[in-house]
Amino acid sequence: MRLDRIIIATSAVVLSVSLSGCANGGTTVAAKPRVVSREATVGAVGASVKGTLAEGFPADVVLWPGAEITSSAVTKTPQAENWSATLLTADAYEPVRQGMGVGLQKAGWTVESQDVGTSKDPGSMLTITRSGAEGLVTLSRTADKRTSIEIVITPKL
Repeated sequence: MRLDRIIIATSAVVLSVSLSGCANGGTTVAAKPRVVSREATVGAVGASVKGTLAEGFPADVVLWPGAEITSSAVTKTPQAENWSATLLTADAYEPVRQGMGVGLQKAGWTVESQDVGTSKDPGSMLTITRSGAEGLVTLSRTADKRTSIEIVITPKL
């Protein structure tokens, strides 16, 4: 009978410690995914954006759904054409950073990510490569809390 009480008491202590860890932040629980735009939570090839990309901008480059293109250009050199685009979105920085990385990988790009900002002023550089092209996607939070996405694509020579 005494053994039964010890087992019950031990179980109660373990359960109490486990639950108190959750209540006091001892256990990290992942937040539910949040839809950050009406269209998607990842960047996508052919995503609907506001504005126009430069002529010849590669069709397989991932864009952020609902973003606004603020500039886009093509630079022609004797060796190649290079494309660039800057997009702005009202979506929060972190979901855009994660979503662009996932979207690029789904589209067949190899992605290497490097954080270059601070917790107060976040920024990331995604170095991207695929057969025949490479590029850089720079993400940052603007002063008005929007997320800026700068994309530069060059052919592999």
